[in-house]
Amino acid sequence: MAMHFYFCVLSAIHSYEAGPALFTYDEPEDIAELAQELAKEIAPKLEPELSFERIQTILQDSLQLFSNEHNDWLLQYTGRKTYYVKEDNFYRTGVVIGRRGSSPKIEVRRVEGYSRDYREWDTLLIEGENKEVVRISEVTQCGGLKGSPIFCWEGPYTYFKHWLRSSSVSISHLDDAAFADFFFRLVDSDHDGCLHRRRVSGLLPCIPYGAIQNTQDGEEELLRAARTDSKSIASAIAAGARGKDLWPALAADFGAWMVTRPDIWPSPPAQPHLIPIPISSGSETIFHTLPPEIVLQIIPLLDLHDLISVQLVSHSVRAIISPLLDTTLWHHVHFGGLRWILPIHEVEGEVERANLAATKWSSSTLPSSFENHALEPVFNLKGFPFMPFIRECLQNSDSMRNRQRLWRISQQFRLLWESRFS
Repeated sequence: MAMHFYFCVLSAIHSYEAGPALFTYDEPEDIAELAQELAKEIAPKLEPELSFERIQTILQDSLQLFSNEHNDWLLQYTGRKTYYVKEDNFYRTGVVIGRRGSSPKIEVRRVEGYSRDYREWDTLLIEGENKEVVRISEVTQCGGLKGSPIFCWEGPYTYFKHWLRSSSVSISHLDDAAFADFFFRLVDSDHDGCLHRRRVSGLLPCIPYGAIQNTQDGEEELLRAARTDSKSIASAIAAGARGKDLWPALAADFGAWMVTRPDIWPSPPAQPHLIPIPISSGSETIFHTLPPEIVLQIIPLLDLHDLISVQLVSHSVRAIISPLLDTTLWHHVHFGGLRWILPIHEVEGEVERANLAATKWSSSTLPSSFENHALEPVFNLKGFPFMPFIRECLQNSDSMRNRQRLWRISQQFRLLWESRFS
């Protein structure tokens, strides 16, 4: 199958419709075929409670709801406005970085309107006299071969500039033009010790994008190419999920969370999560023998996973650390491995969107200056309820899971960058 798309080198989301955005083709026989394939894997786990035929019907009915016939699902579950990228305000504008013609200068061109037939963009975005965006009809091309321009979606590219500058002293001083020059040289070069040569698709073999990168090998439009398992779907069906209620399981097993917009901060759950009961034990742990002031010195040194787990030691330990949890997590968000949660000022409207979600978590504790969602992130406030908020981000938000994926990819690029240019 001939490749019609180039892929964003930062996110592995392709250039046409910013997809994939379908589980399989919309024809009834294609949906039935995928349902049968899944049912063959799932049936041995659920029979005899559910027959093979019943499982296949459940799957077929659910997959039908996530097709173009019912395309409102794309907005509801991934935040994408429609199937057509021209109406999507996150995956609408791309950037093409590279040389034009024989010029040695690296340019960054903002583009829209990708043609899968001609493999080029038909609209160029430039800045007008009054700094307004002007769209002109001009063809822009790129390619996956060495020396050719590279493609990124503008949103991820803006994230990466911000994250790399804040993560590396050697990158922090670069202006936009210098950053683009170094970035192009990094992507376009071969590295000692790794298979870094660019693929035709535009992706780099030494970057772990996740299962979404499997779509570059054919069927770029389809999520079924990114499927890694059926365990989540089997568990959901066994628990009684049907129809659209199967979405979280489908998103997990098909990697659909990786095409979710990475700028949808979660609202509080309708039913608050219950905090697990601390482990009861016949013998005391080391925490029981330490003076409270020593425990308070240890807590800020724990990583995020250990910080959450230590709550389960005992009621007494939880009572000691609870007042410190949100403060400690505030430091993880602003200076540690959770920096990806913070909105980025350079992305238009992102701080406002983050604040809109954040105020739902802490509306009773916010000062009046945040009533209209001021440009300073609500997350900057000490006293924000980070513990339940971060739990929701990590456990139940496809958008934040995808944002974390992009952050991790950016840190892989940072390591390559520092190795290449140090």
